[in-house]
Amino acid sequence: MSEPGRVQDPDRLDGIPLLSTFMAADEDAAIFRSFTRLGMRNLLHLQSRLNELEAKLDTMDMEDTQGPDLHMYLRRGAKAYDSIRDAAAQYEAWLKGRGEGISGTFPLEMMFPKHCYERVKVHEEIDTILHQYRTTIITSITLPS
Repeated sequence: MSEPGRVQDPDRLDGIPLLSTFMAADEDAAIFRSFTRLGMRNLLHLQSRLNELEAKLDTMDMEDTQGPDLHMYLRRGAKAYDSIRDAAAQYEAWLKGRGEGISGTFPLEMMFPKHCYERVKVHEEIDTILHQYRTTIITSITLPS
């Protein structure tokens, strides 16, 4: 006697259970759709987003060089990114420490750390999307058509 809700012989079911059993028995029968067009569309979307981020980063670089004076973090950051990350962390700590719903004037000493924070966020997004983009390209090349 079988348990309620339990199938005795999955080979006798129609649909996916039967097809998966058939494909498992003969690898030549295992044919899957590669979604090539959808993959290309995804790559184009990622590429477009990377173009936007690249332009944003270029604009930030240009604004930094045209400012009245280069801040010490920026000078150091051109050689060692950790100083920009430190300034960004300073801004993030300031944001957390000011509490919710507190209004008032934005302190001048936070202007540059805020700029560094925004730059770090752009870099993080570039890193994430660029990794996804490159992984997708490699996967697209290795998948059979």
